[in-house]
Amino acid sequence: MASKKQHQFHEKSLLQSLREKWLSSSSEKALRKRIRKVLGFRPKKYALYEIALVHSSAVHSKSLNFKDHNERLEYLGDSVLDLVIADYLYQKYPDKNEGGLTRMRSALVNRVSLNRVADELGISDLIIGKFNKNITPEDVKGNALEALVGAIYLDRGLAVADRFIRQQILDKELFGSRPGSHVYDFKSELFMWAQKEKKQLRFDLVYEENRGEIRKYIVDLKVDGDSVAEGEGPSKKKAQQVASKKAIQLLGIQLIKE
Repeated sequence: MASKKQHQFHEKSLLQSLREKWLSSSSEKALRKRIRKVLGFRPKKYALYEIALVHSSAVHSKSLNFKDHNERLEYLGDSVLDLVIADYLYQKYPDKNEGGLTRMRSALVNRVSLNRVADELGISDLIIGKFNKNITPEDVKGNALEALVGAIYLDRGLAVADRFIRQQILDKELFGSRPGSHVYDFKSELFMWAQKEKKQLRFDLVYEENRGEIRKYIVDLKVDGDSVAEGEGPSKKKAQQVASKKAIQLLGIQLIKE
C-alpha cells in the first residue's frame, strides 16, 4: 500500500500535468474551478474527477507516467448511466414495450451521443493521454464522460448522478435540442431480430492491432455459424456496430422506428 507521502506526490504530479493540458489553469484553484464548471456543482473529492480524465495511454506512456487511469470509473459510470436511463424511460413511457424501451436506451447511450455530450461539456479538452498528433480519439471522449459519471456517483451519490445525467443527456437528447438524436444501435437491433427469428449471432475477433495510439479491430459476424459481414473500427464495440449495420443491410432487416 502506498504511503500518505507517496499518494500526495502522485496527486501533485497529476494536478501539474492537468494544468499543463489546461493552459488557462495556473493554479489548483483555477483547475478546480474548471472542474466545477463542467459538473455544475462543487465536488467533495476532486481526485476522483481528476482520475476520470486520465486515459490508460497516460499510464503506459513513459513521458506521462501516470499510475491511475479512468477505466474502473468508466465501468462504474456505464452501469450508473444504464440504470438512470432505464428508470427514466420506464417511468416516462408506460405504454412502450421492452423492445421500444431498449431501442430508446440504446440510442441515448450510444458512442455518438456520449462523444457529443463530452465535447459540449468541455470534457474532451481536459482528457490526459498519449494520442496520435495529440488529437483525442472520438470514443475516448464518451468513455471519459462515463468515468465522470462514475466519479459523481462515488463522490455525491446516486441522486446527484441521476440529476447530472437527466440534465446533460436525457432532457436534451429526448427533446431534440441536439442534432442527430436517436442514432441507431445496430447491434441491439440485430440481436432483437435474431431473438424474434430464433437465430444465433456471434462476433469473432479476427484481427487486433494495439500499438500505443494505434488501435484497429476487425470482427466477423456469424449468423447460425455462417459469416455474414465483417466490421472494422478503433474499438471492438465500433467494429461490431459496423458489422451489424452491414448485416442488417445485407439481410434486408427492416429497422423499427419508435
